[in-house]
Amino acid sequence: MLLLKFLSFLALLASCSNAFKMVIFVPNIANSQVIFNSRVAETLAKAGHDVTMVMISALDGPETKFVKIAEKVRIYNVNASIGITRKNFLAQQEAFMFEDLPMWDYRMRATMSRMSSLFVGSCRKILENKEFLEWLAAEKFELAFSYVGNLCPVGLIHHAKIPAWIWLNSAALMDFVAHYMGVPRIPSYVPRELFYAVVE
Repeated sequence: MLLLKFLSFLALLASCSNAFKMVIFVPNIANSQVIFNSRVAETLAKAGHDVTMVMISALDGPETKFVKIAEKVRIYNVNASIGITRKNFLAQQEAFMFEDLPMWDYRMRATMSRMSSLFVGSCRKILENKEFLEWLAAEKFELAFSYVGNLCPVGLIHHAKIPAWIWLNSAALMDFVAHYMGVPRIPSYVPRELFYAVVE
């Protein structure tokens, strides 16, 4: 009798615990982003969830293979390249990576313009990829994780009618994210882009 009650309890417990079908949108631009998202995916997969990482590649060229992704995690690659090579992009970044440049420096403005073109152009390429959009909707994901640097995955989440989503942020809270999330700012707040607005 006790064994029957225990088995009934286990059956009830098993029916109450759910494994969710999740998708994580990953900007395949930097290894740090891939590492961060793969750790989240691996943790969720170990907890029994069905996790798929959508690797959005906005750059042409060979991708780095330094990041090990758990076998339990499925990967779906999306080519969203707009013709900028990975080698050229990284070379331009390396030229001033460790310099303290103000926002009005031409190199910083060029980088911001390049990043903006990269995000907008890659989003356009994704939206033109009907095969991917059909796959995303057909998968019936229950939860999505989006990266903060770009709003394109949020649009994809709404298009695929994924009922719940989480904004993953591996860095400091950006101004536009705080605005969209409704995070209050004190009146004396100065955006980080204006920190350099001083006379030396």
